[in-house]
Amino acid sequence: MIISILWGLSAIKIIQPYFKGSTFTYSYFESRYSYLGSDLSGALKTLFFRPLYVLRMIFARHPFVKLKSLGCLVIPVAFLPFLAAPQFILLALPPLLEMFLSSSKIINGLLGHYSAFVYPFVFVSAIYGAVKIKCKKVWIIGGGILLSGIISAYYLGSDTHPLARNFNFSKYQSSKNAQRVHTLIKSIPGGSSISASKPYALYLIPGHQMVMWKGTNFSPETDYLLIDHRDYYSPGLVRVLYEGKYGVRVLGDGYILLEKSHSAEKNEEVFKEMCKKGINLDIFSHRMWSGTGKRAGNAWVAKRAKDKAAHLVYGPYLEYLKGEYQVNYRLKTNDNTSSEVIAEIDICKDHGRTILGRKEIKGTDFKRASEYKTFSLSFLHSGQGNLEFRVFFTGEADLWIERIDLSHSDLTLKEAYSQLFEDEQE
Repeated sequence: MIISILWGLSAIKIIQPYFKGSTFTYSYFESRYSYLGSDLSGALKTLFFRPLYVLRMIFARHPFVKLKSLGCLVIPVAFLPFLAAPQFILLALPPLLEMFLSSSKIINGLLGHYSAFVYPFVFVSAIYGAVKIKCKKVWIIGGGILLSGIISAYYLGSDTHPLARNFNFSKYQSSKNAQRVHTLIKSIPGGSSISASKPYALYLIPGHQMVMWKGTNFSPETDYLLIDHRDYYSPGLVRVLYEGKYGVRVLGDGYILLEKSHSAEKNEEVFKEMCKKGINLDIFSHRMWSGTGKRAGNAWVAKRAKDKAAHLVYGPYLEYLKGEYQVNYRLKTNDNTSSEVIAEIDICKDHGRTILGRKEIKGTDFKRASEYKTFSLSFLHSGQGNLEFRVFFTGEADLWIERIDLSHSDLTLKEAYSQLFEDEQE
């Protein structure tokens, strides 16, 4: 325990600042644990001297996600860790606190790599817990663990788990877009180096050197760039297009291929096309939240007789470039005869205190029942503050939200570069 604490402190205070240099900041700490304190020492003081506050905050942020994570850790091993010696529970406490104290929903869950440090303690304590059971018939313990694992997989497993009740086999199938990207990479001359964003960097094509594109503010020295352009305002992509060291070869559905020293004459035109097409705010991403209803296929749905009136979708609390935007909400309802307000769509910042655009949706606004319709809002953004796009379910009729799209039609490449790199131009 002492060695692990010393190693953690040295990694944070010495090793990371040494390699990062003077620009090193605890950006992840500020975004995920800022409510504990302004720095690491302040957070430690809060943990030791305000335990009730810490406990309250653990249950105040995404409690169901955390309870599900805890269940997914102990149920597959038949709760055996609770029978082990207390020291094993204590050893697992630091990584569990790292998970559950975070304000990030993805860290609270088990789908990322953040929970990796917990698993060894779970399995070791399960082994010691099994030893404590005075049973000579090993098959009974093994059968109990197997049954417990199957039950937890069925009820708690994600849609990628073959035993889960909502298993979706299509997640294992290549999309048409992925197939096009794969064909595109194979068409690049052999021996070329390619910097690609996720998930394109995971394609293993013989004869090519693939490296990860991290969206940084500088151009990596590779022959080609294969970038996910759904975030068309990302600093790395804007800089690459503006500086002209790379020219656009292919603009596809969600991706863009640039070649080093290729003509950059079309870069401005391509950027405008991307802005006009806009981006899809993935309503199932870890940055989007839901206060009612549940996921049903490709949509969030709230039922009149079952779900409470609350925001069906809200988020992502991100910064966007200043300018005029249009946001499209794709909704449907089962009742297009109701004159009551069944939904409210809006754009806001400051956690709802500043409304930039708002519209009430009635049942009669839909031409047909159970058929999607797009509702649009335009708004002017100053470039200050994190934006939030919300859909409120009133409870008057069933409501589905399939997607939210954001476009920025009046933005030029030069304006985007000026906004993103204003400090460098002073």
